[in-house]
Amino acid sequence: MTGAPFLAVSGLTKVFAPRRTLPMRLAGQRPPALTAVDAVSFTIRRGTTYALVGESGSGKSTIARMVAGLLAPTKGQISLGGAPVTGAGAQENGARRRMQMVFQDPYSSLNPRWKVDDIIGEPLRGPGQRKGRAETLETVGQLLERVGLHPADGTRFPHEFSGGQRQRIAIARAIATRADFIICDEPTSALDVSVQAQILNLMRDLQDELGLTYFFISHNLAVVRYMADDIGVLSRGRLVEDGPAAQILDAPTHAYTQSLIAAVPTVEAVEEADTHRAVEEAGR
Repeated sequence: MTGAPFLAVSGLTKVFAPRRTLPMRLAGQRPPALTAVDAVSFTIRRGTTYALVGESGSGKSTIARMVAGLLAPTKGQISLGGAPVTGAGAQENGARRRMQMVFQDPYSSLNPRWKVDDIIGEPLRGPGQRKGRAETLETVGQLLERVGLHPADGTRFPHEFSGGQRQRIAIARAIATRADFIICDEPTSALDVSVQAQILNLMRDLQDELGLTYFFISHNLAVVRYMADDIGVLSRGRLVEDGPAAQILDAPTHAYTQSLIAAVPTVEAVEEADTHRAVEEAGR
């Protein structure tokens, strides 16, 4: 895992200019700009998982969308495999074709009017793809099997599946083009705990099998501990701590990181709360 980083983010900044309301316009006023991401820099090693953690509103998803090319940064550079993702020439160098995104809500990210065959098969019909209908369906069936579903599921619509199954479909779509960099924006937060474990295990298996690199956005430190090789801690748009997962989780140096870890319920705390609740109920 040595050598040049696979993904490099340098000085990434995003400033939003809020819209002027009518009273502001009449008074000649401008609302203050909002800096959502402030000079964030980090690198991701090939074949590893880098998790970006922080509370809601810290700027995690904004960074994910800038890395994916869905949102233009105000300042900063992003490169994947040495090729720029932002700026001049980003569209032509093919860097963005190497990445895919798995979103938080597996239902809203899938077209409800399309059957699964079409949802997964769409990327296979893009530029440079010459597969016919029969060959595309065969590939889709193989992808469905790879994520733990049956090829016959391709004839069904997204609403006919559970949340975990929909996320499996979204993952199949993400790996359909042989992308080797997957951006995962809270991919399990909308799922039940037992289903979360299944999806996380699937993602780890695919990473080992296909050599995938994950950029993993999450606020759940238990999930991050299971998935991440390296962690960046984001607070109010700034990266306050960055390093190996074990170092960040077991020996955090920043007060914000320490507060995040302290807020995670422990088994002992849960058992103590349950006991206290049982005692109160028994005394009524």
